[in-house]
Amino acid sequence: KDTATKFISTFSGYRLSYLRNLEFEIRLPPPVDSNLRDDAKQLSNLDQSFTEQIMFLFETLKTVEERAENQNEPGTVRLAISPLWRRVRRDRALSYHDHLSWRIHLLDPEELPALRSIRSLEIGDGWDGSVCRTADDAHYRLAEAKLDYRVMVDLISKFPNVEYWGCRIGGNEWSSKTEQEAAQYLTQDWAGPRRDTRQEFAKALASLRLPDSLRKVRLDFLHDLDQSMNIDHLTAQPDLTSPAVNDPFSTSLHHLSHHLRRLHLRVVADETLFWPKNGCTSPWPKLESL
Repeated sequence: KDTATKFISTFSGYRLSYLRNLEFEIRLPPPVDSNLRDDAKQLSNLDQSFTEQIMFLFETLKTVEERAENQNEPGTVRLAISPLWRRVRRDRALSYHDHLSWRIHLLDPEELPALRSIRSLEIGDGWDGSVCRTADDAHYRLAEAKLDYRVMVDLISKFPNVEYWGCRIGGNEWSSKTEQEAAQYLTQDWAGPRRDTRQEFAKALASLRLPDSLRKVRLDFLHDLDQSMNIDHLTAQPDLTSPAVNDPFSTSLHHLSHHLRRLHLRVVADETLFWPKNGCTSPWPKLESL
């Protein structure tokens, strides 16, 4: 926030047409007590903090767009949003807060203003740009909290000129293989929140209209892949579909792809990604690259 005034004064005019890359880093509040799990109030505070930061980003960009007026060229800015970093203590061999199953939600997304200047949205880790990842204290490090999948749909729907949507998330949903039962219990990502976030993503795609300008999608829900593969392959993986017979998440990705030209997916899905069960058998008429 301490750079917002300078950002607004710099780009509120003809310089907005020069703006190409905007990186925004999320920092969530640290745990109240490093020895205890987050309670309901603390989890609610995480949602509130994330929502306030996203609202601040949107309102700042909206101010710039309005002041630029007719010099605001539509669809020029690449917006990259960092993983959801949270400062935790280093002296915990296994920390509750390193393995938070609760997803971070965006509250009241309908209140976000539409932004004409955004050309592409990238969320998660591994983008070309570099962001500060130090905890600013030798006794702390940064842990990544998990983002509710539907947040991406809510954001994309606010960019009427967006052409590209990418994400690199999800690797921390997979529990590493360990011989200690207690460690396995502590580090696992519980099936309920994991299933809920996939189903909320599907509901959001069904209820929100995405911009017609969207043509390219690269969604990596297994980033990084090494982390996703370092699991006990002899142990059954959680049920991500119930109570539905087929996976709504996979079906929603099929419908998302109908108007796309390029689609890149890294995902755990069922056959409804290609053959939905609701009678919709139409192919992907515009797809050039899968």
